[in-house]
Amino acid sequence: MGDTQCGLSPPPLPSYATRYRTICLPEVFKEIRKNSQRRIILHLNNTRCYTSAETTRFLEGQKIELAGHPPYSPNLGPNDFYLFPSVKNKLRGQRF
Repeated sequence: MGDTQCGLSPPPLPSYATRYRTICLPEVFKEIRKNSQRRIILHLNNTRCYTSAETTRFLEGQKIELAGHPPYSPNLGPNDFYLFPSVKNKLRGQRF
């Protein structure tokens, strides 16, 4: 009769948005806040799990600012213009 007991199926796994909001983000924010008291600006693409109402409310409650991402232009993200050049300058001359 399989692995189920009494004909019941195992409970469904939480959605990616729920896991992202309840597991991933809190761990990241805890680590960031442990090392810095600066504000947190988060850049996310427009994937549904990142833009869901629950995720948006969670981020607002954590006082996290969101950097906008232009719709339908993954090749022209804001990080290409203001984040990556500064990272590139800091890593210049290092070998990995």
